[in-house]
Amino acid sequence: MKRLWSAVIFAVGCAILFAAFGIGWADWGKLANRIGIMQILMGALGVVVVLLVVSGILSRGKERWTALLFVAILLLGFSALTVASIGIIVAPIGLLLLGFSIWRLLHRQTERRVS
Repeated sequence: MKRLWSAVIFAVGCAILFAAFGIGWADWGKLANRIGIMQILMGALGVVVVLLVVSGILSRGKERWTALLFVAILLLGFSALTVASIGIIVAPIGLLLLGFSIWRLLHRQTERRVS
């Protein structure tokens, strides 16, 4: 169930990033108040990332690393959107999290259970 929850949150985050790219870079709609709309979208993306991090913290095993993989992908999308400002700082964090999540998902985990 948590994996489905993470996938739905990730899909919402992807939709927010898509809208942000369209409004911020492609100037869809020729909106006069693009900066305000972009601030709202970036705040919503931040909430989505926090929800995914919380979902990853509350999960175990592959569900945890799947949620953190989704976080890494959204962070990389955010860094591509804001490449001229904070994106340069966020990109290495996203790449490290992406690599570590993929590594943890591909390698078998041996969990010890303490009784």
